[in-house]
Amino acid sequence: MDDYENAIDYGQRALSIRKAVFPDNHPIFPLTYNELADFYEENHQYDLAIEYYMKSMNDSLEMKRMIYLNIARCYGLMKQFDISRLHFEKVLEIEEKILPCDEMKLAEVHEKIALCFWSEKIYDLTILHYQMALDLRKKIVANKIEIIQLYKRIGTCYDEKQEYELAIEKIINMLWKYRKKFFHRL
Repeated sequence: MDDYENAIDYGQRALSIRKAVFPDNHPIFPLTYNELADFYEENHQYDLAIEYYMKSMNDSLEMKRMIYLNIARCYGLMKQFDISRLHFEKVLEIEEKILPCDEMKLAEVHEKIALCFWSEKIYDLTILHYQMALDLRKKIVANKIEIIQLYKRIGTCYDEKQEYELAIEKIINMLWKYRKKFFHRL
């Protein structure tokens, strides 16, 4: 029995004891379910991980955000990108409700949604979400390497769509904007 299987076994025992001791609405249960979900995910038992993540859901927006991210990741690992994307979109809705809005987190979620669309070969929507992430990252003066990578990903999408002029335009745009980073010694 490996460490994750032991963790799952002990987690299930702890859950049984807690169910015998605490009322069903006790705040210990969402934490216990979340821990078990993490163990199942690490053990590549994604269906069980999703089931326990759902059981750990509570009214906290931050907790819902985290759980939907975890569920989206599990569906992505199962290569169910359409369902993964739907959960990332729920995260995006929550992010937009949280004040003050964390633009870095929004950018990250848009990138994850773009990756789901990329996996489904829906390049127009991939470009849309990468562009949204790019606009957000530019506003917060994020790491220039991340911005360069987004330009490259957008260019790659245009390449996949066989829109080579737009692909080249994005790559040239990226190189021109960040030429000092690449050519500072010239």
